[in-house]
Amino acid sequence: MYGNIRYKNDRMDELVDIIDQYSPDLLFFVEYTQDHHSYLYPVLSEAYPYINTEYPQSVGPAGKVMYSKYPFENLAPTLEVSAQWRYGYMAMEFG
Repeated sequence: MYGNIRYKNDRMDELVDIIDQYSPDLLFFVEYTQDHHSYLYPVLSEAYPYINTEYPQSVGPAGKVMYSKYPFENLAPTLEVSAQWRYGYMAMEFG
């Protein structure tokens, strides 16, 4: 599931209802803030124990997060420094 959850969005309970309804394996959100994290992490961390977040303070509300039911490797540090804040780059093994 992917979505721009809008940095001013405070209706996280509705988002959690949608996540519960569809139970996706992966969640990707942009405009993810620390306020969103404070609400969502305690609710989602049991079902989605693997997480990667980033809050680049220099570019405003451009945080991003990936919640996963499966382990993954964060490969963003292999990107050019100027691209690391903007792009998520993950690897997962399926077998």
